[in-house]
Amino acid sequence: MSTASDTQNEAHGHQHRDVSGGWLRPAVFGAMDGLVTNVSLIAGVGGGGGSHQFIVLTGLAGLAAGAFSMATGEFVSVSSQNELVQAEVRKEAHELKHNPDSEREELAATFRVRGVDPELADEVARQISRSPGRSRPTPTTPWPCTSARNWASTPRSCPPPTPPPAPPWSPSPSAR
Repeated sequence: MSTASDTQNEAHGHQHRDVSGGWLRPAVFGAMDGLVTNVSLIAGVGGGGGSHQFIVLTGLAGLAAGAFSMATGEFVSVSSQNELVQAEVRKEAHELKHNPDSEREELAATFRVRGVDPELADEVARQISRSPGRSRPTPTTPWPCTSARNWASTPRSCPPPTPPPAPPWSPSPSAR
């Protein structure tokens, strides 16, 4: 069986992808944020009668502001999550050192709640408790998430090089 962070071919010929890596969610959010936010910004300024140059400048400013905002938010979000996980790891390490029997029982109870037979749950908890450092979570690196969000948002928030020309029968912006 493969782990979440490892892709292996199994004996019966299929493989599992790493779907827990943390890059897909920010990439999807980045694409949607970049597209919706900048299109809305450009449409608002264009609908208000802004000049061609002002609309393009608005789109470029929206692109820069959005990319910086999304990258900063993603970095801070992932860093904060890692700090919380590390605080929990420190708390559990303290408990394992000072209350190993109750921690082992807590772990066994977790397995029993998930349907593992009580004797097997106790045995698994004993085996895991022998070397608790092996089961520590791997922190997510904020840079891939930040890069994925920027990679996805930047091309989708770029304004077209020139706005489409107004049809000759439409009134000029000053006549509206």
